[in-house]
Amino acid sequence: MPGGIVGNGINNISISNLTSKDKVFPWLMNKNCEDFSFYNCLFGIHKSKESTGRVVVFREFNIQNSYTLECSFCGPTEGSNKDCHFSISNLVEMGRIFGRTILEFSSPKIQKLS
Repeated sequence: MPGGIVGNGINNISISNLTSKDKVFPWLMNKNCEDFSFYNCLFGIHKSKESTGRVVVFREFNIQNSYTLECSFCGPTEGSNKDCHFSISNLVEMGRIFGRTILEFSSPKIQKLS
């Protein structure tokens, strides 16, 4: 499994039909990072996750864009790093892209950053 995000909200979504604001950031991350998969993202609150920081922040402070970023040590299943374990440099690069995607998400007037 490549990197994915666990978020709060409704489960069914397609990239062509982004109807929920909480799915826009993962969609942008998918566009910006080949080692990240929007299709591996989960949107919902499972009973066993009700005490996690993501869910508590979402419920107590009404912060819609509260996520958990997860990735497998086994690496991505597609892209140029397919079938390779993630290295520290891969994870650092994903963090850099994550930060740039936050900037892009929070500043809609900014075009995709190169």
